[in-house]
Amino acid sequence: NFNHSFNVFPNPASDYIFISKDHVFDQIQIFSLSGEVLIKSELKKIDINNLKKGTYLIQSKSKGITKSKIFIKN
Repeated sequence: NFNHSFNVFPNPASDYIFISKDHVFDQIQIFSLSGEVLIKSELKKIDINNLKKGTYLIQSKSKGITKSKIFIKN
């Protein structure tokens, strides 16, 4: 049984977000609420300085399963 969960912190964030997870992920993607991919990363620490203030969707993909969360850039 594959449990695919992850957390984003801090949330809200201003400079960096960190990903904590209980599995190895293939990729993290950050989307605008309109669906545009803004950042792709395989790192646990992601620089969000270039994002405007607002709400974003972050997705973790692993073993063909995608999970999503919302985070706020302030």
